[in-house]
Amino acid sequence: MRITTPIAIIAIALAGCASKPVPDAATRWVRPALNETAKPGDAALIVKRDANTGMALVCPHRISLDEVPLADLMDGEGIRVYVTPGRHIVGMAHTSLPCDNGGSVVAVILDAKEPTVLRSATGPDGKVALTPAVPEASVAH
Repeated sequence: MRITTPIAIIAIALAGCASKPVPDAATRWVRPALNETAKPGDAALIVKRDANTGMALVCPHRISLDEVPLADLMDGEGIRVYVTPGRHIVGMAHTSLPCDNGGSVVAVILDAKEPTVLRSATGPDGKVALTPAVPEASVAH
């Protein structure tokens, strides 16, 4: 009994750190550092930070594209940038201590026909990752 109680408390605490996707209507859109306006033939990249709880709530996620910083996203924020279609590297890292619980880098192939949407999410273990998300109708404009 003594062993299972602390384990259960830790499991509940970690489960509370998992993030939840934010719908477009609730997303606070942040102005990115570059390419906010689409040109003919551009591909759209959308990155939305999930809603978090606990310590993850105060930790900024710095989003970069091909190693160029785009924005620092806080809880429930998102960015939309337009770039040349093709292969790109999207990264996410924390910008301050004590929030150093990992980062994430993903390769994406951007297509002008459909936006690529990523979630900047915190898992139940507290680790962060960029994961694919389903585009909503409102982001396809």
